[in-house]
Amino acid sequence: MCEMIAQYGKGYKPPSYHDIRDNAANYKLAGQMLMDKRNKLYWTPCEAHCIDLMLEDFESKIPMHKEIIALGKKITTYIYARTGLITLLHHYTEGGELIRPGITRFATSYLCLGCLNDKRGGLYRMFTSKQWKDSQFSKTKDGKFVENIVTNKDFWKNLIICLKGDFPLLKVLRMVDSDEKATMGYIYEAMDQAKEEIQTSYNNNRKSYQPLRKIIDNRWDKQLHRPLHAAGYHLNPILHYKPNFKVDKVKQGMYACLKRMMGGDMDMMNKIDGQVEDFKSKKGFFGSEIAQRGLKNKTPICTPRVAKLCYSCFEFDMQFFWL
Repeated sequence: MCEMIAQYGKGYKPPSYHDIRDNAANYKLAGQMLMDKRNKLYWTPCEAHCIDLMLEDFESKIPMHKEIIALGKKITTYIYARTGLITLLHHYTEGGELIRPGITRFATSYLCLGCLNDKRGGLYRMFTSKQWKDSQFSKTKDGKFVENIVTNKDFWKNLIICLKGDFPLLKVLRMVDSDEKATMGYIYEAMDQAKEEIQTSYNNNRKSYQPLRKIIDNRWDKQLHRPLHAAGYHLNPILHYKPNFKVDKVKQGMYACLKRMMGGDMDMMNKIDGQVEDFKSKKGFFGSEIAQRGLKNKTPICTPRVAKLCYSCFEFDMQFFWL
């Protein structure tokens, strides 16, 4: 990949998410090699892939998640493998489905759990109905097993516990996969909010949320968290001007990113630092009416370009922070 980029330059089309998902270690090494060779280049792992790995760890490392997902798959595969049961399902769920394809493999597993929970009432009525009791399926070993799952209150109780932990991450996954806005300036805040939502959903019970937090922090700190994300959060005016903006957590990362981009040019870094101070205090153009209105209808990728036009002395294109 390094040779291809060197040969074709900026026009080279990078590998797709699926290519990276199947060969992640090689691309991670190639990205690090590119950063070593080009000291103003930043490479970060695929955000969707990293979140998918968190969900994978939920399933593989937390016994309850592993068990509930396996039981959920047993229900869906049993029903969808039999045409007569599909018809019965549609009757009792008013045309509803139990499968919802997701962005990634493990997101699909948890989305299907959500579908099961949404159709819980219909499933219960289906497996306690006369049509089910009179059918040949209810007499089989697999049929009785699935019936016992659906009518088991503990299964549904544990399913909800699993959903409390994964839905905040699915929201972040949906955001990073969306084309509506550039996510670099939002991923830092989104991950913080996801962790807070998980903790709140478990009523701040440390024993319940800590295993999930540990998995998230492990993947986030080792794979996804980069100074570039801190810079994106720090320079996102929509978040920066909020009362709960956490400047202490990202300032070091923002200046580490700045140092790399400038190659140690202290004069240029001082100029940029002055502009950052203007940005923080809404001085000059940053405090103008047009800039304030832009907070509501422009993504952060637009704001740096406007700032560059208004500050001729600001030779560094802040757009690099958002790439």
